Amino acid sequence: VRMTTSADTKKLTGAPADFTAFIAAELAEDKAKNDAACTEKPQIYVEKLDPAGWAAGGHFIPQCGGYASLWARTGGTWKEVWSGQTLTDCKTLRKYAFPVGIAQKTCLQGDSEIAYQP
Repeated sequence: VRMTTSADTKKLTGAPADFTAFIAAELAEDKAKNDAACTEKPQIYVEKLDPAGWAAGGHFIPQCGGYASLWARTGGTWKEVWSGQTLTDCKTLRKYAFPVGIAQKTCLQGDSEIAYQP
């Protein structure tokens, strides 16, 4: 699901209300960043969501690029727990107990790519 406005969070069918509010706040935060070189509207993509507390997607600004993100509900609140342009480190996936269906099938353990197993 691609979102460019807070109203777009309605596209997240089946998502918990606290997640849609979190994504709307993330989008507002991205829009508040003032970068003269990046004049296009920021976008957030949610590719996978487990309503129990995990999601995968990314942030993107046309003409300026983006990065992948993993979000988790921790301590009763959603937060971004990882972002980057490489494979996620296995330690982060395990720390937040990401289900295999949300996390990538592989992760980085040191410099090695290994199969992710929670």
